[in-house]
Amino acid sequence: MAKGKSLMKPGTRKKKPVIRKQRSKAQDPNWTTVLDMSGQAYHRYKMVSVDWYYQERKPVELFPDLLAWMKEKGYSKEDIATIKRHGYSGLVYPSIYARCLRQGMPDIHPEHNAYWQTLPGTIGDVHPTSDYIKKSIAQAIERTPPAPKLVVDNTKPKVERKTIQENMRDKTNDIEGAVHQLVDEFVNSDYKDLDKYSVMKLLREEGCPPQTIDIIANPLRAQLNEINELLVPPTKKQLEKMSEQEQDMIAQLQEGYSHLGKLQIRSLQKFLEKAVADCASYVQVKKADRQPRPAKQKTPAQLVRKFKYLKKFEELDLTSVSPEKMVHGSEAWLYNTKTRKLIYVIADETIKTYNIKNNSVIGFDPNKSVQKTLRKPAEQLKELMNAGKPNNRKQFANIKATEIKYNGRGNEHVVILKAW
Repeated sequence: MAKGKSLMKPGTRKKKPVIRKQRSKAQDPNWTTVLDMSGQAYHRYKMVSVDWYYQERKPVELFPDLLAWMKEKGYSKEDIATIKRHGYSGLVYPSIYARCLRQGMPDIHPEHNAYWQTLPGTIGDVHPTSDYIKKSIAQAIERTPPAPKLVVDNTKPKVERKTIQENMRDKTNDIEGAVHQLVDEFVNSDYKDLDKYSVMKLLREEGCPPQTIDIIANPLRAQLNEINELLVPPTKKQLEKMSEQEQDMIAQLQEGYSHLGKLQIRSLQKFLEKAVADCASYVQVKKADRQPRPAKQKTPAQLVRKFKYLKKFEELDLTSVSPEKMVHGSEAWLYNTKTRKLIYVIADETIKTYNIKNNSVIGFDPNKSVQKTLRKPAEQLKELMNAGKPNNRKQFANIKATEIKYNGRGNEHVVILKAW
């Protein structure tokens, strides 16, 4: 029968598989009955036990016993730290003996010395095992260099670092100066081209911190209040009831804007209204844009899982639409059954859609999203449900009630009537 051709290259030998020694699962030697042994039996048991530790246990496993033994014997923290820096190199047998002593091995057996003297070639008496450990530790400490000392140079002046909040305020103050410059440019343009001077664009370009936006918004809001007071002056009867100081303040206000015509004042009012609205919208934009870390895209069902709402209101036979329709929505109508308030939610003009996060609606327009109390909820809600978008807005505008800004929070009393 013909022999098969070998696939191995000539001159090469097949390597034998490496046989790695398995770690012994046996327990440590037991020292409970060694004092009952003879000197000869103890000598052999001790030698076998030490050899077993050397073969079956790694030095890194035994070294902590040496450190623990030193602590038990009252060594200083500095000496223990020095041995730690030295490591187990050269201290394998002291570590083994420390383990044995801590396991119950006697420091010296009463009959061991007598047997030792009968052995050929032995010199002197048997000394306690701890003497060998102490000698090895002393030699290791002697050859270990001292730890480098950290020298702190206190001569250098301390650098006072600003907090995150201080840095944000400083940056916002700088941006506030740029906003005032934008207002001056609008004034110098004879109060024309309103769309050309955008506070929102400036805030986004400069990266204004949303936490300190009030530093910019408050002066603009105060000036807008002045313009509103100027355009709606008090009547003669109201003036008569005012104090001299209040009358003087009104006179000063009128004198301060006396160089402007009505069209210019109206144009300035529109500019300030848009600037204040931009500041409010900017906070919503930053909330929507904020992405701490790339996360797995959540489904609408996962986004609305924590959103609280009322599924059905039996009294008026109202049933909520799925809150999933409010995910990336643009317009919605809600009804609070407890306060009888009809809530109109509309997305911010800049980001175009609102969204759901936990139990809150984010990305809505804080100025246009408002709520009104209904006097006849059954009739008014029926009309709302039967009409379309334009008629819904018209109906809401005709409701004679105080507008309250929507806070975006969901609760167990709110029915979701419509959502797009």
